[in-house]
Order: sequence, then structure tokens, then C-alpha cells
Amino acid sequence: MKTSRFEYIRKELCYKMMLPVGSSNFKATWRLAYYNPAKRDSDGNVVIRQGYSIQFLGYGIGAMFIFQMILSKSYSLLIVPCIIFTAMTIFTIFFYKPKIIIINKNGIIFKGVEYNWKDYIGAFFFATTSRGQSAHGLVLIQADGKYVYLNILAIEQIDKIGTAIRDFQPENYKSLE
Repeated sequence: MKTSRFEYIRKELCYKMMLPVGSSNFKATWRLAYYNPAKRDSDGNVVIRQGYSIQFLGYGIGAMFIFQMILSKSYSLLIVPCIIFTAMTIFTIFFYKPKIIIINKNGIIFKGVEYNWKDYIGAFFFATTSRGQSAHGLVLIQADGKYVYLNILAIEQIDKIGTAIRDFQPENYKSLE
């Protein structure tokens, strides 16, 4: 595939997301990798999980409200942040399913779907920010020009994903710009 094909895919993704073409970036995944190899689990997989930053922020704000109401002796209003705190805890324990991406010698597993290295000729990161909207995706390109877009915005660890892909990708992926 020529570079113009990759440019066409970048423009098509911008069009589908209703974003200006000039606001996007399309790079081979290995270009955003760390120098050191990715950390593997006991099975040889690299597992990258979505962070809990939003939950910790919510718990922090809730704890501040509870602490402030105790200090101001507003015990009757203390029930409101306690209910919110309890609801957040129940949601996190029983309903919250963080996104997980697993990268191994066979390919990438995302949301329970396996994408094998042999079925694709390249892996790229697509990133754009425009008018308050942002999108981060992993684009896997097939030989016939079709592609698969994986929305990894919530994972927020592009460098770790790039490092894992660099460590496991086939040799022909490294020739892509």
C-alpha cells in the first residue's frame, strides 16, 4: 500500500467523525513507543487497563463535601454526599466494566474481539482534537484497504499500547511510516 492510501483512511476517519481533516494525526504505532520493552504478565501478554481517574476524582470530591459538612456541623445535609458516595461505590463494584486491551504474539484483543496480526498489514494511531472533541483510536489496516477502528480514548495510555505493539508486531509493520 502506498502512503496515499493511509492518507485516504485518515481523511475518511475525519469525515466520519465530522472533524476537519487538518486537525488529525495518523502515525504508525511503533513511533509512539517507549524505549524499554512492555511489561508482560505470566502468560506473556501485555494487559493495559482503563484507569480509574474519574472514580478517584468523584471519591475525592465526595470526601471533601463530607469533611466540610462535618466541620460546619451540617449533619442534616450530610446524608446527600453519603448517598452519592454509596451510589458511586455500588456502581464501581457491580456495574463498571473498564476497557481492557490485551496485546500478545497472536494479535490484539479488545472488547472480547481478537484481531490477529496476520489479517492486517499495519497498525496506526489516529488522534484528533477539534472544537472540544477529541478522538484517539487504533486503526488496523487490511491488505485490501479496509480498516478496523478501535476507540481507545478511555484507556489514555497510548505510549504503553505503542510499546506493546512494537514488541509483538510482525517485521513488515516496521516499514510503515
